[in-house]
Amino acid sequence: MDETITLGKLIEELERQYPEAPVTFDFCNLTPTTVDSWRGQYYKLALGFTDSSACPTVAELLVNLREAIGKTFTGWKGGQYVMDADTEVWVDNPGRFSTTRIVGVEEISGTVTIKTKGE
Repeated sequence: MDETITLGKLIEELERQYPEAPVTFDFCNLTPTTVDSWRGQYYKLALGFTDSSACPTVAELLVNLREAIGKTFTGWKGGQYVMDADTEVWVDNPGRFSTTRIVGVEEISGTVTIKTKGE
């Protein structure tokens, strides 16, 4: 079983990629947006997604992910949660809950792909 990636590990894997490469998820040609508290468990993070054709670059996504370390997020129904490098990162938009988790990063034909796995 693939384990859910942590924020620190996701940053580490992205740092090995070409900074100007576009980033997508491995499903539906969706692109990552920003991180927020995950509705599934508020003390974990969720990386949002969009179907916009404007893919963030590795460098742009790394800025967003690095800023999440040490940042306090508000849970969907309240509470304050400080995220760190050991915080798991899932896939979801704010206010949504699914069981799609991030399990790795892979370069495919010049695009950096965030690999996921559903429960």
